[in-house]
Amino acid sequence: MEGGCGDIWMKIFREILDYSVLVDELPKTPDSAVLMSIANDIFKMIWSYRVQCMLNIHNHCLLAVK
Repeated sequence: MEGGCGDIWMKIFREILDYSVLVDELPKTPDSAVLMSIANDIFKMIWSYRVQCMLNIHNHCLLAVK
């Protein structure tokens, strides 16, 4: 990822916002509720790995500034 530490945090917030907008636009049916539940579980799993990666980059940025 390019940019400074602030860019990393903006990407985190932007991805959360994009995901919430996508979920909000889905039709509200029993079938979509099941799909949203599965998608949320997958999103949480993937997101936890991405956040860890982004935090590692953030920490690297902080060390580079010192």
